Amino acid sequence: MVTKVGRGGGGGYTLIEIVLVLVILSIVAGMAASGLGGSAGAATVMEARDQLMSDLRAARSRAMVCGFEDGARQVDVVLTGGGWEVDGEDCPGGGHRQRTLADGVSLSPSGETVTYRYPNGDLAASTDIRLRLSGDRGAARCLLVRGASGSVEPTDCD
Repeated sequence: MVTKVGRGGGGGYTLIEIVLVLVILSIVAGMAASGLGGSAGAATVMEARDQLMSDLRAARSRAMVCGFEDGARQVDVVLTGGGWEVDGEDCPGGGHRQRTLADGVSLSPSGETVTYRYPNGDLAASTDIRLRLSGDRGAARCLLVRGASGSVEPTDCD
């Protein structure tokens, strides 16, 4: 005997149909939840890129004004595989700031130091530096730091 759910036995769904729909929805929800948790997709990588770009621009601005104080002539941004550190302790209000990347996001090249100099905010190494932030799900975002000017801009990853 097939049991109908609904009013008066007309046009309703069987219990088997309802259970089947619930099983399918459970499977889809499980797949969506496993895809969201613990891995870095495009949004996470973009957020890290935007934060790094903001910190690099702030370091450049700090280097452009900190030379007015005795002895301070540069601000360093040290890049590690798991984040970066901004060292502007010699500049007024500069301090030391450390950022850690979200799980599943990496930064390359690791071990690079971006040094901004007074008075123009250009780089101590006058060559351009290309930075790449990568997620464990294949997403990547890149930045270009111009050596001659110190400006920071998003760029295509090649």
